[in-house]
Parts: sequence; structure tokens; C-alpha cells
Amino acid sequence: MQLEQIVAKLREDYNVAGMSVALIKNGEIVSVEGYGVRDAAENLPMTKDTVMPIGSVTKTFTSLALAMLADEGKLDWDEPVRTYIPWLKLNNEMLTENVTARDLMCHRTGTPKYDLQAIYAAKDDKEEMVRSLEYLQTFAPFRTKFMYSNQMVSLAGYLVDVLSGKSYEDFSASMRRLRKGTFSRMGCSLNRPTRISALSRRRALSCPQRKIWPDLRCSILGTAHGTGSVLSARLC
Repeated sequence: MQLEQIVAKLREDYNVAGMSVALIKNGEIVSVEGYGVRDAAENLPMTKDTVMPIGSVTKTFTSLALAMLADEGKLDWDEPVRTYIPWLKLNNEMLTENVTARDLMCHRTGTPKYDLQAIYAAKDDKEEMVRSLEYLQTFAPFRTKFMYSNQMVSLAGYLVDVLSGKSYEDFSASMRRLRKGTFSRMGCSLNRPTRISALSRRRALSCPQRKIWPDLRCSILGTAHGTGSVLSARLC
């Protein structure tokens, strides 16, 4: 079966509007091609240069950014986050007073995913997003259970802002080890965390879900900077 036939069947079986496929042999990229459409509502083609969010792989780079700040003496993984963000208020006093950067990245705050909140109640301002976390109810006692939470990692991303004195996007872009080291070794052709709304004005952005959710805002990751804001034309 030819590659085109394999991709066509995969797209049909999994109802995928568009995808980018890389062929790698002996560690070298043989070819990269786009298939289908990058925006189903507008019928715009997917190409090898289409920019796509790498999703929660972003969290890896948030951990790296925090580790770099720890190396610089600006962060103690086990110091309460309120040491750095005194006005922080979460759902209960125990969590508010004791949660650390390690807790946020280990998903042990007892706060669940709240995906609908992340999509439909996204805040355009990062501080406003953090202040809204007070209203997210916990479903497990602190440090007793793994509960995946995008919102808590977004708080970790905001902590990068506070400790570095830069935005998460600017800090990630300006740190040589993060931008020119980690990303370049992965073969990424676009590697700056950014607001999707700003990127879509400049580059071919993938937003195939708009055929399913026509009102989906292409800027919904604007304040989810530590959770899913890294974009790349290729992630190899």
C-alpha cells in the first residue's frame, strides 16, 4: 500500500481533517508532506510548513523553564508558590498556603482537568486567569492523588513570568538553551511559544476543529501559555 493510501485510510478511519507526515530513515528526514486541510471550515490545504500546536508537549518545556530558573537560584521547587505570588488564592486554604511548583508539575493538587472551563471560559489576561483558579473545586485531598490539570500547569507558566520578569513567551524565546539548543535538535522550524491569534495573521495555522466547533476561538491558548502554547511546523 502506498503512503498516500495509508494516510487517506487513517484520515477516514479517525475523521482527521488534515495531518502532516514525516518519513525518517536512519535518523534522517526523508520527506515531509501535508495531507488534507488545515482549516476545514475554509478548506485551506495542509502543507509541510503548516504550523500546529504541539499541545501538552508544551508542559515539558514549562518544566525545563522552571528548572532553569531553579538553577539560577530564582526558584525553590519545594517553596510554596505564594512566596513568589503573595496574592495567590486557590480553592482551599491548605492548597493556597502549601502548593509548590513541584506539586503543580506533578499534578497532585487534587484539581481535575476542567477542559470546558479552559476552552469556553478562557481569560485573555494571565493574571485574571490565575485569579479565576480560586473557583475551581478540588476533587481529592492535596498530595494524595494524581489528577491531571491544565489550569495548575498554566499557573506554573505564570510563575515563569513572575520569576523571570518576562512573559513566558519572551523567556522561552530568549533563553539560548531552550530556543537554540532543545528545539533545534528536534528539527522544529518554528519554536516560539506565542498566542495563536497573533500567529494566524502571519503563518498558515492548523485549526481543523473549526468544522466541528465553528465558533472555536483560535486564541484559546492565549493564557494557557505553560500548558499548550508552543507551536511548530515540524516536531520530529
